[in-house]
Amino acid sequence: MDMMKTKQSIIENVSRAKGELEKALEGMENLLSNAVKYSPPDTTIRVSVRADEGKVVCSVRDEGPGLSREDQEKLYQRGVLLSAAPTGGEPSTGYGLAVAKDLAARLSGDLWCESEPGHGAIFSLSLPRYREEEHATKGQ
Repeated sequence: MDMMKTKQSIIENVSRAKGELEKALEGMENLLSNAVKYSPPDTTIRVSVRADEGKVVCSVRDEGPGLSREDQEKLYQRGVLLSAAPTGGEPSTGYGLAVAKDLAARLSGDLWCESEPGHGAIFSLSLPRYREEEHATKGQ
């Protein structure tokens, strides 16, 4: 799925209240940036967006080094650097995933990781699905 189609799917399904869409896209851009940063050259990064029980789940799957259990326990701690190093020598601050997790929580969503060392990682961002009828009744 290309980036424009991914953004369009997010736009169509995530709440359109002021600021929420920008936060959702910021979270997805962080996940995509990390996938690129930690994946070896000439590997594939897959992005999917699906509706799931009143939510939209956006997932980014990479072919990077994967994450150990120890690293997964520290993923969302601010300023903590993990054992994996960016493949292109890019800087890493240890704040990106913590910020993305906070954004997800502020939007009544969640962010999680599925990974095993040597098998890449899947990061998923879940957000409430936009429903026209719910927003129409709130404005009355």
